[in-house]
Amino acid sequence: MEATYEIIDYSEPMGILIFLHKINTVATHWHPAQEFLLVLEGECEITSDKTRTYKEDDIIMINAYEPHSLLAKSGAVLLALQIKDGIFESNEGFCVDSVRNPDADYTVIKSIMARLIKLHNDRPCGFEALMQSEIYMLKHDLVVKFRPDPKTAARNLTYRKHPSRLSDVLDYINAHYKEPITLSQIAGHFFFSDAYLSRSFEKAMGISFKKYLARLRFADAVDMLMSTNAPIDEIAASCPKFKVVHVLSDEEAEGYEHGLITAELIQKYAPKGDYSLYLCGPEGMYQFLKPEIAKLGLPERRFRRKLIDVTKTPWECEG
Repeated sequence: MEATYEIIDYSEPMGILIFLHKINTVATHWHPAQEFLLVLEGECEITSDKTRTYKEDDIIMINAYEPHSLLAKSGAVLLALQIKDGIFESNEGFCVDSVRNPDADYTVIKSIMARLIKLHNDRPCGFEALMQSEIYMLKHDLVVKFRPDPKTAARNLTYRKHPSRLSDVLDYINAHYKEPITLSQIAGHFFFSDAYLSRSFEKAMGISFKKYLARLRFADAVDMLMSTNAPIDEIAASCPKFKVVHVLSDEEAEGYEHGLITAELIQKYAPKGDYSLYLCGPEGMYQFLKPEIAKLGLPERRFRRKLIDVTKTPWECEG
């Protein structure tokens, strides 16, 4: 089974990412994170060691490095919780699966996920500490109730062996991706041939070195855009895949598009194939753009927005 590596941007405390996920098809992939999937609506097929059907209120935990894929059967909406590998300190993983083990008690895990998404949305004072406490409670429940059987533990250990061969290379890339590094440079650093590193990297990661580096730089650019006040053109200069288009609705100026953001304007600059949009502006702009975005046929996960409050700078607003 071919599996693609997924880059996860952990923007929450302790390496946590939680979000609602309306799925269609998610191709086989893996990531260095424990992932909990709770079906809120509809049903879907999830394939890991086997293909199983999960319906409303079913839950499954995908262990770190475990290849898996998803296929919606009827408008599936999932609550996804991803936690960076290492927090649970278990190479054997855990066995959380309401279809495989319907008699187990999943109440605590589901309640913790519900509280985490509320904390994520409300962000009360001290929410970082509250999220940490929820993760420790989750860890306790896993250790007490969901230790894997020997067969599952052996399979989880096997998943880790192949990616770990390139862990030093990944650490090097992650430390130097902002620099003009090349595959040849990295191969020389680790005393590999270019061909060997290229072949081994793509086999382990499911994508080429070039694509991995581009994804990493793009993820960093989006993170900078969402969480810093760095000039947007400076951010774009650090990532070749990141293109900035300035649009002025009223005045005309050289180097700026004039008028409204429409589907036609987006298509003028959008690359062929898959791409993402990041829009920053007032609420009225988003209301106008909803039908325009719909014309593009982009999935929701490819559309990011940031709301500008007239009393704050864009970087002080949540959106």
